[in-house]
Amino acid sequence: MAVSPTLLTGGGYLSIIARVPPPLAERIVKWRREHGMVGAVAESCHITLLIARDTAGEGKLVQLEAALAGHGAVEVVLGEPESFQPASPVTYLPLARGADCFRYLHSRCVEVLGKSESPFSYEPHLTLAHGLEEAALARSLRDFAGLDAQLAGFTIDQLQVNRYTGETWHHLADVSLR
Repeated sequence: MAVSPTLLTGGGYLSIIARVPPPLAERIVKWRREHGMVGAVAESCHITLLIARDTAGEGKLVQLEAALAGHGAVEVVLGEPESFQPASPVTYLPLARGADCFRYLHSRCVEVLGKSESPFSYEPHLTLAHGLEEAALARSLRDFAGLDAQLAGFTIDQLQVNRYTGETWHHLADVSLR
């Protein structure tokens, strides 16, 4: 299993994510399983807005809801597969449409919850593969090229807030963008 450069052992974190529609998630999860990805990293298909240290009380969640409410739904169109290599063994689908909205939402989340714990600059994306051998990473770039428009385009109108306790993620709340 791939080791996260963001989640340190023993740390508590909050994540703000946007889940992708089931047909796309099912295709990606199936591909990941077929190529050796296992566990939570293989099962979750989402676009991350922020992972921050969990110093937030319930009041912070109310502030986050207020900061994001009324933004409106985000129309997403995924671009052609890319890689973060050599910085990280990750392949992904960038946001060809909706990236600026995600960057804005990311900045609002940072204002409320604090700085990102990721060692990388924020780049809105949907991870395809993480921590696999070079051949599988290269294959993901080929297998997801030319993704069908019905899978590549979707609307995000809700975000999820999750808490990581050092062992697993727990869903805390849904935040509407409407």
